[in-house]
Amino acid sequence: MRCGESRGVPGARDVRSGDNPPMEDGALPPRWGEYARRMPSSLEDLKGPVTGRVELPLHVAWSGRRVYDVGQDDQRLVLYALLLAEAQREDLERFVPRESLVSMWPRLRRLLGPHARRERERRLISPASR
Repeated sequence: MRCGESRGVPGARDVRSGDNPPMEDGALPPRWGEYARRMPSSLEDLKGPVTGRVELPLHVAWSGRRVYDVGQDDQRLVLYALLLAEAQREDLERFVPRESLVSMWPRLRRLLGPHARRERERRLISPASR
């Protein structure tokens, strides 16, 4: 079998063949476009609680823990990481307060993958520091 041929799968491409179009420099892969759409337009839209307990909806915390005490640093860190990975825009606006996200970002950013981290920094965190 030559490079670029598939093993009997109609329409399949061999990724080694160079058939994939190059991405623009700094552009997110198509699967990351959904993350960009799920982000708030501005940090000012984040109006979550700074104290108390929150219970996440099932579409965010579909497996495992759903209740977090935002007054506890470790629980808040896990909560925000989960929200940044799984939540819709409305959930982020409802459960994450602007000040907490900005203050926890140095720790929180290490819990995110590189594409998600770059997009969030480009769209949310960097404008806050300007």
